This record gives sequence, structure tokens and C-alpha cells, in this order.
Amino acid sequence: MLENYRATATELGLDESRMFAVQGNLLAPTITPTRPPLSEEELNGFDLVAICLALHHVEDIALATKRLAERLRPGGVLLIIDWATRDVSNETEEQA
Repeated sequence: MLENYRATATELGLDESRMFAVQGNLLAPTITPTRPPLSEEELNGFDLVAICLALHHVEDIALATKRLAERLRPGGVLLIIDWATRDVSNETEEQA
């Protein structure tokens, strides 16, 4: 997925100083290393955090949303776009 994102950004003429992708685990109990590695300072203070068509794949949506929002600077914006739904009927039965 990240390679597709990077290829699209390159095709659009955007270099990494303007737009880049990082893979990490939002649901880990502690901050885990990202790929590529980023410092704690680089993981915080964003003006905008956006997630598109992915949140429905996350096990704990509330926790993931909280962790994304924690990365924002004061006054920053969290943008979530996700029109997909998931079938939670099996999840409810498995948790019982």
C-alpha cells in the first residue's frame, strides 16, 4: 500500500518534503518503531492527520481515532473518510 502511495505522489510531482507515507501500529500499547523510522518529535504536531477508506479495517476504531487525534498540534484537524461498513454480527457473537 505504501509503495502505491509513494508512486502516486511521485507521479503527481510531490517530493517527500511535501508528502510522505509512514507505516506504524496505532493500536500497540506503546509507541512502536515506524517504517521508515521517525523520532517521537516527528510523530507529533501535525496540522492535518487524514485516514481514508481504512478505518473500517481497524479492530478498535475508538482507540485508533484517539491515537490519530493525539498526533495533532493544538487546533489541528483529523480527517476521516470511510464509506465502507463492516459486518459486526460475527464480532458480537465471537465476543460473547
